[in-house]
Amino acid sequence: MGDALKLSGQVYLQKYTETSITYQEFDGDLTIDDYYGGSGEVKNGKLFYTIGIPTNLETLNVEDYFGYNYDNVKVSEQNVKGVIFYSLDLNDSTYDSLHKSNTTLSRNSKGGSMTYESVYYVYVDNNITISGKGKTETNNGTADEGISYSSGYLVDMTTINLAP
Repeated sequence: MGDALKLSGQVYLQKYTETSITYQEFDGDLTIDDYYGGSGEVKNGKLFYTIGIPTNLETLNVEDYFGYNYDNVKVSEQNVKGVIFYSLDLNDSTYDSLHKSNTTLSRNSKGGSMTYESVYYVYVDNNITISGKGKTETNNGTADEGISYSSGYLVDMTTINLAP
């Protein structure tokens, strides 16, 4: 638990092609439409966002929230109120949200692989411990569709991405 969460850094656009994902520096301005009670903006491609105690605290259902990407999710305290978010909504018709993540994609005629790493921000009104083990999912479609997915937390990243 801390006084405030402050996020700042260069914003990047994720560019998808048939076989890969690349990142391009964003240099524009955006307004954050913040549901959580913080404030911020993107100015000249740089994010500046601060939040103290979030608004709209609810009893967290941690197992359901993280169970999609993690096995054996456990939380030390069941009745904690808080908020979990991984993206900031934008007041923009071109871009949906900002999130801190990294995605790699390698695809060819025999299939491919994709790795997605993301950061979740969790505010709680009491100390808790959340644990779990990252999942790997394999989609066994046709040669054109078969992609292996791997997910997990990446704690220290330097990119903040715009989701189109």
